[in-house]
Amino acid sequence: MTHIHTTDADTARLQHQLEVQSHIIEETLRQYGRSHMEITGGYVEHNFLRYDIPGAAVNGSSQLLESELAHRLGVAVTIQNHINQLSIEVSRSRPAVDLFTLLTRNHLVENRALTGVLGLNAHGKVLKLDLSEPGHVLISDPLSRGKSSLVRSLAVSLALVSRPSQLQFVSIGNPKNNSLSHPTFLPQSYLLYPIQTETNQIIETLKQIAAKLAYPSANGRSRPHIVIFWDDIDFHLERGKFELLAALKRVLAHKEDVTLIMTTRHPQNLMLTYLQRFIQTRISGEAVPRANKNNWQGAFSLSQSKHPGIQHFQAAYADPYDLSFIFKRLRENGRNRPPQILPPISNTRLNI
Repeated sequence: MTHIHTTDADTARLQHQLEVQSHIIEETLRQYGRSHMEITGGYVEHNFLRYDIPGAAVNGSSQLLESELAHRLGVAVTIQNHINQLSIEVSRSRPAVDLFTLLTRNHLVENRALTGVLGLNAHGKVLKLDLSEPGHVLISDPLSRGKSSLVRSLAVSLALVSRPSQLQFVSIGNPKNNSLSHPTFLPQSYLLYPIQTETNQIIETLKQIAAKLAYPSANGRSRPHIVIFWDDIDFHLERGKFELLAALKRVLAHKEDVTLIMTTRHPQNLMLTYLQRFIQTRISGEAVPRANKNNWQGAFSLSQSKHPGIQHFQAAYADPYDLSFIFKRLRENGRNRPPQILPPISNTRLNI
């Protein structure tokens, strides 16, 4: 058992990241023929996590191993050879607008169900989207600068404040670029259907949803709100044409029970004009000057037909480690209630 010393307040979150990364590092070392190497200690620094392996060193160039670890971990990696110890430093830079920080530092528990987090507006305030208000959402991002990340953050934050009895997801993606497969990592209790990618399959699914909504809920109970995430909607509209449109319109007619959140890189597509009257909220990707290249992703503007004016915001980003941590908490909490994201902090020593 190894003790990792840290002053980071997000102990549970960091613990999860350390466990995942240490497993990946040890597995990579084994594949490189170094099965005897095990992580026995390390430290959490401001900009990186350092994993220590005493009594070991990499003979010759370490660039190949650095490259492989960087590929598997998804961040920069530096290997330091010492006389009696090998140290692996893994970058821990954070995005400008971190979803996890917004959720844990802005009183998520006070949020009501069906309220999702979009990001931070120009005044530094958390910008939310209330799906209890009827209307559908179009996210247009011609340059692909963060729409999938925005939708992913929105889905996660919605699940964290809503019980499965209040909220059900349907995810529709482009089979050639399925970037919205994230709801499949949520507990099955949140998923109304498996992810949909084929046009004929989507048409049948929409017909089934419309049929369910056409009848009152059993025993007078309120039914869960259905959120349909549809990535690259014009891809399927071009293929399903008016049969797909007809099935979709039957679903959208139940505006109190369904919210469609669709994305497109081609907002001027002719097929989208048939959906204009259903759209109440528009989110558009914005170009960012090269001077801000470090924060070039995630700049958007929000306009809503019921509220005058345009709000500019930077979308929240969900780190992959945070996503797996949050999904783990959702599974542990089961169907009955939204999870507490972080347990009480008891100390700052982390075990891996």
